[in-house]
Amino acid sequence: MDARSESDVKKGCLEYLKILENLREIVWVDRLNSGEIYVRRKKGKRQKIALCRKGTPDIYVRFKTGKTVWIETKSNDKKKLSPEQILFRLKHEAIGDKYLIITTVHDLKKRLFKDEE
Repeated sequence: MDARSESDVKKGCLEYLKILENLREIVWVDRLNSGEIYVRRKKGKRQKIALCRKGTPDIYVRFKTGKTVWIETKSNDKKKLSPEQILFRLKHEAIGDKYLIITTVHDLKKRLFKDEE
């Protein structure tokens, strides 16, 4: 198996999910970013903009049934979650959301609709 970066996995998954969204197989897909960024404002001032909280997965998916799936993409050799990611996973699985750790688009295709049909 060839090594894929997490960025490659994320990009491939998003392309696949956008196709499903266009086909109306899923209602919504979004790429989520956590952390913070700084933007330049007038007179050289910088403003901090907070993104999603630390531990938020990479991708959000919503099915027609209302089911939510959170997708954390990882490279082939790094499947370990951070403590913040583990906490997010536990909280959301406790309320019935699905949480997937995905290393390939093929893996996503196999697991996304499992238990949905």
